Amino acid sequence: MADIRAALVGACGRMGTGIVRKIMSTDGITVAAAFDLVRIGDDIGEVAGIGKIGVPVSDAKDLSTVLKEAKVDVILDFTIA
Repeated sequence: MADIRAALVGACGRMGTGIVRKIMSTDGITVAAAFDLVRIGDDIGEVAGIGKIGVPVSDAKDLSTVLKEAKVDVILDFTIA
């Protein structure tokens, strides 16, 4: 069975980077897209301190396009409530 492909909005914050680390250490799910207002273009794995995973941080303005290209199954939103 293929991994669940997750997108994370608010990926560069304290909670976001913690979720990236947890997802990447969990079987059956992977980070396929990451969005934030900062660190655009940086690899989210490096931002989270786990090394490159090949997923750049994207600007929320590009949400629709990136979600389609990354073939995301689920979106996790950790922006400001």
